[in-house]
Amino acid sequence: MKSFAQKDPLSFFARAWAALRNKYPVSDKELLMLSIFGAALAYIYRMPNGWLSATFWAEDGSIFFVQDYELGPLAIFETYAGYLHMVMRLFAFLIGYTPIVAASWLYKLASFFVFMSLAAYLSSSRMGIGMPKRALLLLILALFPHGGELFGNLANQMSTGCLLLLVVATLQPPSTRFQLIRDLVVIFLFGLTGPYIFFLAPILVARNFAAYVNQGASSKTQLSWLVATSLALVTSLAAHLYFTQMGSRFTGITLEWRPWLASFSNFFGQLIFSNIKTPLAVSAGASLLLLIALMWIFLKSFTSARVAFANRVSVLLYAAVTVAAASYSVFANHPNVLAAYGGGMRYFIVPYVCILWSLALVKPKNFYLDRLRVWILTISLVSSVLHLSSKVWYANFPLDEQLQTRTENDTMVLKINPPGWAIELDTQECWRCPQ
Repeated sequence: MKSFAQKDPLSFFARAWAALRNKYPVSDKELLMLSIFGAALAYIYRMPNGWLSATFWAEDGSIFFVQDYELGPLAIFETYAGYLHMVMRLFAFLIGYTPIVAASWLYKLASFFVFMSLAAYLSSSRMGIGMPKRALLLLILALFPHGGELFGNLANQMSTGCLLLLVVATLQPPSTRFQLIRDLVVIFLFGLTGPYIFFLAPILVARNFAAYVNQGASSKTQLSWLVATSLALVTSLAAHLYFTQMGSRFTGITLEWRPWLASFSNFFGQLIFSNIKTPLAVSAGASLLLLIALMWIFLKSFTSARVAFANRVSVLLYAAVTVAAASYSVFANHPNVLAAYGGGMRYFIVPYVCILWSLALVKPKNFYLDRLRVWILTISLVSSVLHLSSKVWYANFPLDEQLQTRTENDTMVLKINPPGWAIELDTQECWRCPQ
């Protein structure tokens, strides 16, 4: 009689993959390169029409582009939604040296650069993770559930910036001065991009210290890296606190149970079923079972609290919980918003990726828990493949044509995406180019 392991379809796929690699040998380096290339293709394909339209997306045009024109270099320190967007502002400043039509494309390329920077870091041996798990992290980055708003625009790369912060701050020490400077710049700049540094800086410093102590606290290189990353995180946090005007964004809480149940079901339902529509009762039941399963898997994956705290997975799960909680607190008075535009997935990009990365990294000792972990991860990625392309669609608003039409006030009202958004300019020239 065959054992469960022999009948398990995942065992079949594992044997098939091993046979394929025996017939067509692929080195770890080649597998990583294929994974990075796959992540790049997935990024482009997941918002396909975004690359066919010479137009801005939302805040790319209405905030970063326009305020760079109106305020000049001072726009770099301008807050939006109460916090800084340093990386977006710096790109906006540099893109201000190009013609307006070219600028709309450069915002898309800048977003691609940020996304691929994360992919490059994930492929690094400094992750302290062997193969093929690094390739699996890249696969998750390419296929995590989404509503489309992350792709093809710079405005929503805050989520990628948060993931970069989590990855770079937990890397092993750099081997060259260039790597050290680059990593510290990434930590500092993305700490000034979005609100994430406020609750990530303390846990990252504490986790890195715990990891240093667990490793014996004997390496000067590791001590230097611990001090450098801690200073970069604390300095970024202090600078952000100096400029921020965030304050409390809590606007009350609704006591109606149905919107909360729908939002809860939407969160976990999309994590597993992506954009597949399911009845509320089914989604709610599956979500509750999934929550219990995830808690069981993660609690059984660590031998002690000390080991758990020093592990990268603890930071990823902390980020998933705090970012999700922050989103729910902002919309506590109308949680239905979290299931609206684009399936509400833009609010949960960080939690989704962190949960899936955590599932990829842990290894429960219990055989059945480990199989459950693999099945959850597999179903989530397969459902994402079935709904790979974006739900959010770019309308065609060619900027080159719109720039030829002026209003009675001698200004130009330019339609941008999503439909209904527009910006007003009084010039059609590059304002920072040499005249």
